[in-house]
Formats: sequence, C-alpha cells, structure tokens
Amino acid sequence: MEDCLRYLYGLNHNLVVVTMGASGTMYYDGSGIKTVPACKTRVKDTIGAGDSHVAAMIAGYSKGLNTEQCVRLANRVASGIVSIQGPVMTREMFEQQDFASYILNGCI
Repeated sequence: MEDCLRYLYGLNHNLVVVTMGASGTMYYDGSGIKTVPACKTRVKDTIGAGDSHVAAMIAGYSKGLNTEQCVRLANRVASGIVSIQGPVMTREMFEQQDFASYILNGCI
C-alpha cells in the first residue's frame, strides 16, 4: 500500500488518501505516510461513506484545518454516515452527530 501511495503521489505531487474502513485512513502528502485511526461505530450501510469522506475533507480545508485534522474530521463524518441506513441524514440525525462542534473545536 505504501509503495502505491508514493507512486500515485509521484505522478503529480498531490495529496493521496486511501480510506480503509475500520482500519482508518492512510495518506501521503510528500512528507511521510500517515495513518489516522477510524472512529468506532456500528456499521449499518456503507453507501455514501466515500462521498461523505471527500466532502468532509473539502469542508475541513475550507475552514483552515490542516491535512491530519481534515482526515480526522472526514473519518468522523464517514462513521456517522455508515451508522445509518442510506446515505442521507435527517437534520435531527445530523445534530446528534455534533459535527459542527467537532469542526469548531479543532477536531479534538
């Protein structure tokens, strides 16, 4: 896996991210390969996990978070998505996940 990350990074020197489900997320930004642990959750449905992970990373970058914080946030959001049936959360479900405070508090 690590050789693949380095190879892909070498093609254009852009961040490479690989989600690995319960094993977390591995990424390479040219300075080293890092693995961020997954958030523990009860998986009901994986539809939307990848899309929500990418969207959360973009949202994190737009809020000024660094790459590791973005990956942690993305893991948190994806864990929330896989814990429900289907890829869409109601407003109530979203508020229960408390993603907003996770972002505002620096992904602690």
